[in-house]
Amino acid sequence: MTITPRPGTTVMFTGDSVTDCRREESDHGLGFGYPLLVAGEWASGTRTGP
Repeated sequence: MTITPRPGTTVMFTGDSVTDCRREESDHGLGFGYPLLVAGEWASGTRTGP
């Protein structure tokens, strides 16, 4: 299954420390976990997952 968000789409991550991952310590507010990885892939137009 492939999800292709439209520009302006809001994506909400829910979870625990895996999604938070030092969010308050990062300059961009995304932390260093899954939200940052997904944002980077969507911004670059590439996909590294299965």
